[in-house]
Amino acid sequence: MSIEKSNDQDAFREFERVGWDRAIDGYVDVLGPVTRQTVETTLDAAAVKAGTRLLDVCTGPGYLADGAARRRGGRAGLRRQCHRLGAAPGAGG
Repeated sequence: MSIEKSNDQDAFREFERVGWDRAIDGYVDVLGPVTRQTVETTLDAAAVKAGTRLLDVCTGPGYLADGAARRRGGRAGLRRQCHRLGAAPGAGG
């Protein structure tokens, strides 16, 4: 399917789902260490502390949601492919 020529929303969603499901392990392995370096700074910028409720939309492997949980803040990660949420060490789902 050529996405550039498709107006079929269901086909596009399936294309995205398949692509991300195929790519997530490589993302975790290659970009995970870099992404995890930004978690504490991002949570500080958002003033996340104990008792803060955080909704991490499009959470990917869940690094930000996991970081919030370590601060004892409430957390929820939202991703269409929720079965992949647990890819981050310590991430919940």
